[in-house]
Amino acid sequence: MQELKKIWAFGLPYLRPYMFRFVAGVVLGIIFGMSNGIFVVSVDTLFSRLTQPNPPATASQASLPNQSVGLGSIKAQVSAWWESEVGPWGDTLLPRIGHPMTWLQGVGA
Repeated sequence: MQELKKIWAFGLPYLRPYMFRFVAGVVLGIIFGMSNGIFVVSVDTLFSRLTQPNPPATASQASLPNQSVGLGSIKAQVSAWWESEVGPWGDTLLPRIGHPMTWLQGVGA
């Protein structure tokens, strides 16, 4: 950590005239990364809405993963929250196969 402080103290006088550009680049880089992450998630949502739904496969109780502990339960909780809170909002904005398109979906809101 001390070495990073030395490097920052050395480079700060040279960076000071370009501080706005530096901070703007970092902020825009974060926004770019977040938009790429959202794109990955949204592709699955759009494909699931625009393709024919498959009937759910039946699985035995022994083959289902235990989602009561750890990361699986957190994922299940977040997924349930997402479906209940954001799902209805997405239904008004995103088209679904077999349903007529609304004016809001048509203008690309």
